[in-house]
Amino acid sequence: MNPSSRPVTGKPKLILLVDDNPEDQYLTAEALKTVGRANEFRALDSGTQLLAYLRREGTYAADGVAPRPDLVLLDLNMPRMTGHETLTELREIDEYLDLPVIIFSTSQADNDVREAYRNGANSYIAKPDSFDDLCEAMDSVQRYWFDTAERARR
Repeated sequence: MNPSSRPVTGKPKLILLVDDNPEDQYLTAEALKTVGRANEFRALDSGTQLLAYLRREGTYAADGVAPRPDLVLLDLNMPRMTGHETLTELREIDEYLDLPVIIFSTSQADNDVREAYRNGANSYIAKPDSFDDLCEAMDSVQRYWFDTAERARR
């Protein structure tokens, strides 16, 4: 069986993309649809929005509005609060120490990669140049984190 066509078992997983670029949000959503897995996708515009979501503050305070994500894709280059700052603050929230966070950035600079891992990133992926490569990356990410990696049960 082709790994991409493997049936998804259990409840759909929630993937959050944190990226201030609407085009990147759209392309990532389309890539996830193209891959064909039945997972839920939400896009947030900033690190401050992610932290409000995770802490269930403001517009995310009502029950059911901000379910726990299963995976976060985090851009580095955002205004107000960078991905590095967001990751550092996220890792200070005990409830989310085990939340997989993948840096998903255009930067391939060694210092960005090193800092991301020092701050608690689980992986670092440079944003692909083509839509086909983006689809392949999204398929690989989901197969690894949802089918292969052992995760704590909640």
